[in-house]
Amino acid sequence: MSTLDIHPEASLLRIVKDLRDDAVTLFRQEAALAKRELAARISALAKHFAWAAIGGLLGLYAVFFLLLGVNNLMQTGLQSAGIGAAVASWLAPLLLGMVVAIGGLLTILNGLRSMRKDVAVPSATADSLRENRDWIKDKRKG
Repeated sequence: MSTLDIHPEASLLRIVKDLRDDAVTLFRQEAALAKRELAARISALAKHFAWAAIGGLLGLYAVFFLLLGVNNLMQTGLQSAGIGAAVASWLAPLLLGMVVAIGGLLTILNGLRSMRKDVAVPSATADSLRENRDWIKDKRKG
């Protein structure tokens, strides 16, 4: 006689407990995978952000000096076109500022549009969860 013949309720109870324990273990493993994957993505994003910030700071200095040169060039051009020095001294920076503001607005809008396209879903975890769901469905059928 086997133990299944003697205590079928006990073996069924054991199967249910094992199933529960396996489900808890699986859930913990999935949570750990998601945590590792998100940590890796956050670390990579922080590194990229740091490089972008350094590049942005250097670019800001470069743009400042370029705009200073363009401003002086515009003032000289306005004066040679017959506009007085007093008017050219405020008109050139005003026009240049408007052009830079429009460029900045377009750049910000482009960055926001790009951010909306980037999805922060942990794809490996999502794939693993789908595989687990399919596996459970197969076990129920069989």
